[in-house]
Amino acid sequence: MNNGEMLVITNPETQEEQECRIVYLGDPGDNGQRVGIEFLHACAALLGVEFSDTSPTVDSSAVH
Repeated sequence: MNNGEMLVITNPETQEEQECRIVYLGDPGDNGQRVGIEFLHACAALLGVEFSDTSPTVDSSAVH
């Protein structure tokens, strides 16, 4: 692996795929190597995360 190299990440539960780029390579160690990736497109569904477009409401009675 090299910085800038392209990868395809697959969610094993949904089989959804996303293309990403390696942006960081840590030093190899006994437990493997840390790798930082940058997703090229929004990928919330790939990671099983849902975002809401609504802003949180403020309860004015809780403000002192």
